[in-house]
Amino acid sequence: MRSCPNCGAQFSDQEVFCPVCGQEVQIVPDFVTAEIQLQELHKRIEEEEKARQEARERAEMIQKRIRQRRNHIILVICLAAAAVAAWFIVSYAMGVQREHNSFSYQYTQAETLLESGDANGASDMIRRALAQKPDDHDALFLEVKILQAQHKKQDAENLLYHIMELWPEEEESYFLLLDQYLEENRTEDIQTILMSCTLPRVLERYARFLPEGPVLFPEEGVYNTDQEISFTSEVEGTIYYTLDGSDPTNSSQVYEGPFLLTEGITTVKTLLITNEGFPSPVTAGIYQIQYDAPPPPEILPESGTYSITRKADSDGKITDTEREKTRKITLKYPDGYICHYSFDKKPTEESPVYDKPLDMQEGEHIFYAVLEAENGKLGMVASATYIYDVRVLTPTPVPKPKTYYYPGPAVPTATPTPDAEGGDGGQTPVSPDDPSAQPDTPDGADPSAEPTPAPDPASGGGEDGSGGGDGTDGGDTPVPSDGGDASGGEVPAPSGGDGGAGGGEAPAPSGGDGGAAPAPADVPA
Repeated sequence: MRSCPNCGAQFSDQEVFCPVCGQEVQIVPDFVTAEIQLQELHKRIEEEEKARQEARERAEMIQKRIRQRRNHIILVICLAAAAVAAWFIVSYAMGVQREHNSFSYQYTQAETLLESGDANGASDMIRRALAQKPDDHDALFLEVKILQAQHKKQDAENLLYHIMELWPEEEESYFLLLDQYLEENRTEDIQTILMSCTLPRVLERYARFLPEGPVLFPEEGVYNTDQEISFTSEVEGTIYYTLDGSDPTNSSQVYEGPFLLTEGITTVKTLLITNEGFPSPVTAGIYQIQYDAPPPPEILPESGTYSITRKADSDGKITDTEREKTRKITLKYPDGYICHYSFDKKPTEESPVYDKPLDMQEGEHIFYAVLEAENGKLGMVASATYIYDVRVLTPTPVPKPKTYYYPGPAVPTATPTPDAEGGDGGQTPVSPDDPSAQPDTPDGADPSAEPTPAPDPASGGGEDGSGGGDGTDGGDTPVPSDGGDASGGEVPAPSGGDGGAGGGEAPAPSGGDGGAAPAPADVPA
């Protein structure tokens, strides 16, 4: 095994290069000669001498450093002693100076100077003190007193406001400020401060400058009826008030007794000025009075279509009794209200007042009604829509029977004779050619009236007759014997004939069977 001269690694003798560092390895060893050994001896001797020299030099260096350190320590001790002595000297001088410049010294000197009447000197000393402690409580109050002694009222007032911001519960600041205002007769400023102050002792001490405002009765709120407003105060003085929301002054309305508030929203403000002339804070109350609206009335009948029938006489006239027949409109509502109504437009307080059932108007109409309370407030409007039809019933006229007058045929003046069968009602026909013969005129007929023309024989008779046979029926002249049927128009029978018993039938001649028709109602039987 061989060792690498470069890295010292062990490897086999057969290796030419070191397997670790790659250094070429000498195979044949060097031969050490005497000369080489001597050189190595001298070299070791020189190295040993060099080492001893370095050791001596290090020892000398150590000794030198020890001496230097000793000297340095001595020097430090001397300097420290000198410093201590100087510190004592400076501390004494600074103590004296600090004593004169300390806060407590400056504050004490300021108090002493103020008590002695030297306000200017006290002001300088307190400023030096406040330069060290700007927000010291006692120093600030002392400065206020110094400023007031110097008659610097505005500066003292500003400083007191600053103190109030720092210590709101400090009573002394209020006393100093209010006393200053009192000296300056600034009553309004005193009241302004007192209104924002909550300290009982301050308020009690200056109570005369801030009397309590009047008390309103009843309290503000929402009401549904008129309210009587009154004011009370335990402090003697004059009460002023306004109703328009503005702050009252000594020129406003003077309260002399209760007054009435009606519907609406009213802001009442009051002010008390004492007999000494000190005004109170303004007290206010907001009153909202809103009347209850009356309920809507009930309308009867309900909306709908209605009709009525009135009877007229045969001439088409309606009697008063029938005219009074109509549909009525009735209103129901509680007592204590006034009811207004109208047709086809909404009612107001000026509309007619309902006091009895109303007639429904013909056609289509809207009926309105509303209630009015005692305070004049109108309620909800009620309405109903009606379609009202009025019908008139006229009786159908019955036609009167018509009366016809026919002139009778010419008859002989001879006395009638009984017929072969013993009849006694026939008349002997008179020849139509006899000019002396005159037809009988029925009772009640006007002889001078123009005779009614005879109906056409071919027409079958008059209006009340029906046609007969052989073209001769319906004639006015009695049919001769063996003639055709004489049904149809008839002639009233003369007096004495038996045809009168049958409704005025005219006797037919012997052998005839003419029909009979009813005689006119006004023809005598």
